Amino acid sequence: MKIAFTFLSLLLFIGGVLPAQTLTSVTSPSSGFELVATFPVQIGFDRSPDGTYYRTSVAEKSCITIIGAFRSSYGQVEYRINTDSIQFSGDGDVIDHLPTGLAYEWLAQEAVLQGTIRGLTVVSSDCSVPTIAPVTAVACVTRQRLGSNTTITPCTYDQFSTWQFAVCSQSGSGATSVIRVPYENVNGCGEIGSTCEPTCPNYLGGAVLR
Repeated sequence: MKIAFTFLSLLLFIGGVLPAQTLTSVTSPSSGFELVATFPVQIGFDRSPDGTYYRTSVAEKSCITIIGAFRSSYGQVEYRINTDSIQFSGDGDVIDHLPTGLAYEWLAQEAVLQGTIRGLTVVSSDCSVPTIAPVTAVACVTRQRLGSNTTITPCTYDQFSTWQFAVCSQSGSGATSVIRVPYENVNGCGEIGSTCEPTCPNYLGGAVLR
């Protein structure tokens, strides 16, 4: 069965503008950045008989979350996942066992892909020198595993996980490649609270805590 995250309200994205109260966790995590765009991201997923999770088409059900795209004073675009807008739909058991870090990994990658489609991130035509696109989200969250009623709530709004993706298109292929750039994870939530878990844990390659 296909599973999906769902959007809190499509009205939040009409015209690409977010009401002020929805920007709580889409605020730029770095000084010198300005919000230049917001857009939804959709991801479907399922679980194979051996327990492996994989992405699926979102034609039937969709996962949508608000993404903020920020541009720095020197031109770099950085994406921000809004944890407060994430919702789920589908098979409750599959949803409840989906690793939180994997959900964020998929959202981060799709955010970059959708950002390139919107022209926010320039796609390098040389994959030996790709464009690097960063994505951030709150570092630690509390997750209530209740199937389609699952909620994910930030434990703090002032610490962030960061992913980086290499973006390029091989000459003549016409297809955009968005590949995770691995680096050491120093993200930890133990000091925040026992119910908090990292959005990018060690076994997924990690992210730096900013």
